[in-house]
Amino acid sequence: MRKRLLFYYYQIRYFLQVVRLIPQIFVRHVVFGNDYYWKRYFWDRLGILPEEIQSLVKGNECIWLQATSEGDVISLQNFLESIKKIVPSHKIIFSTNNHGSFRMLQKMKEIDGVIYFPWDLGFFCRRSLNIIKPECFIVVHHGFCLSFIKAAKKKGIRTVLISGFIRPGEMKEYDHFYYKRAFMGNFMKYFDYLGVQTEKDLKNFIALGADEEKVSLIGSLKMDLSYAELDQQSKESIFKSLKMDTSIPIFLAATTHRDEEEEILKAYKEVLREVPDMKLIIVPRYIERSSEIRKIAEGEGFKTEVVVDLDEAYRSHDVFIIKIFGVLPKLYGIATMVFIGGSLIPRGAQNILEPMYHGKPIFFGPYIDPRKEFCDRLKAVWQGLRFQDSHQLAKGIIYLLNNPEKMKRLSREAKQVIAEYGQALNKNIDFIRNILTMR
Repeated sequence: MRKRLLFYYYQIRYFLQVVRLIPQIFVRHVVFGNDYYWKRYFWDRLGILPEEIQSLVKGNECIWLQATSEGDVISLQNFLESIKKIVPSHKIIFSTNNHGSFRMLQKMKEIDGVIYFPWDLGFFCRRSLNIIKPECFIVVHHGFCLSFIKAAKKKGIRTVLISGFIRPGEMKEYDHFYYKRAFMGNFMKYFDYLGVQTEKDLKNFIALGADEEKVSLIGSLKMDLSYAELDQQSKESIFKSLKMDTSIPIFLAATTHRDEEEEILKAYKEVLREVPDMKLIIVPRYIERSSEIRKIAEGEGFKTEVVVDLDEAYRSHDVFIIKIFGVLPKLYGIATMVFIGGSLIPRGAQNILEPMYHGKPIFFGPYIDPRKEFCDRLKAVWQGLRFQDSHQLAKGIIYLLNNPEKMKRLSREAKQVIAEYGQALNKNIDFIRNILTMR
């Protein structure tokens, strides 16, 4: 009875949010807007899927995958190729709620159809499920969709979480708020199989109510980093596009958020007094902020360029702002050192594994909870990677440039960490193969 009341409470809260959002989206983006992705977003989330998707799935067996961020999507390339080999006759339908991810998914040859995930209300969820009729629904990394999972389970669809994890801050919330803990426990019970990233995640999932027999330790799909490989020809092409000499130091500020760019630019200005030929590349978390960041950089007196195509030739500048989806993993390959965004503000550091794959020294702020175990390994080599303000960051950059042996040690440690965790892809593939071939 208590669980049913909690579910109704969740539904009512969610319904009130959706009722507020739907008219806004309809008026702004459907009636008066011309953006294809917003129009698709509106109708797909109501469970009204386009004719090409309905024709694609009609009479075919399907696998439905769900992921959110661009980073999640990029890391799935090899995994999707493997699914295609395991069930070659099935159609692969992929959903997301992120416009950037949607665009990236449309370009991936392993995927047959891309949709936006429905609002997590029973009617919309059932409508989408009735059209696609997937044999299996797979959630990648995380994503709370209680109504959808419940509806899928009632229809006899196998439900799977792969590469699952719980952030440390979330566990604290679950410990303090009973209703959140109950929600998550109820959510997990509707999954047939749960594949998690670490031993700690395994314990946390079980502590929250997951069936111990359903939970498996399979590692993180983001540890499959072959997609980030940068060959010499591609590296030279990037240097040529940005008109950079291969010998100059490059500081790459990755997946930055508002209020972080100002600190990075202050640090860069301080570094230029000692290292006048250094270049700064900023890749914002949300590329639509590129013009805003350009104004900030130009206000600090830097010659700044917004890069929209790495096949084009740009003039030499101090600061380059990258307005392109999906290129960050390879850009790490040309950087001398890196800052990971989300760590200077209480958002939590973004994907630290990609620059580690390239063996780059990584600077980060105080908010590193999701990546703490990896950051601790690097801090054991040199504590100066963690900083509080622009002055500390500038001092750290200058110190490493003057101490190449320390940079080499950091590079070796980063690559060693990646090597230790490198079997995650095979474990995830074996995990999903056992599920998809089970009858």
